[in-house]
Amino acid sequence: MDVTGAIGFVCTGFVLFFALLFGFLALQRWLRHRENMAMIQQGMTPPPEARRGNGNGKTLLVWGIGIATFGLVMMAALGAAWMLMLNVQSTSVSISLPLLALPGLAVLFMGGAVLLVYILLKPVRDGTSSTVGFEAKVEE
Repeated sequence: MDVTGAIGFVCTGFVLFFALLFGFLALQRWLRHRENMAMIQQGMTPPPEARRGNGNGKTLLVWGIGIATFGLVMMAALGAAWMLMLNVQSTSVSISLPLLALPGLAVLFMGGAVLLVYILLKPVRDGTSSTVGFEAKVEE
């Protein structure tokens, strides 16, 4: 297998992983919706969305850290694969390391964006203020 085939194999694996992950999440959401609709048809009231965490607002933090960590691991794995291909082939590799790091960087920045949303929404969750870094003046 040449270098281009190996990189295509790795990229196909990542695409299949994310397709399975998001497919499973979509299936889970669809089944929950069907359950709620069946309860409504029988005249029952569906329970409130208590399954979305314990209400302490740390869900975004956990997801942000998890996604950012996955991006770092993906960058490290692809970098290690690039180094192995460079050592095995003992010639120049047709793809550069920065280009190979782009998928990992994209996932890392997505995790950073989720962490940024967590930081920006913290005052709203705490009930202190709806603005970040500014005190709201309330006239009575």
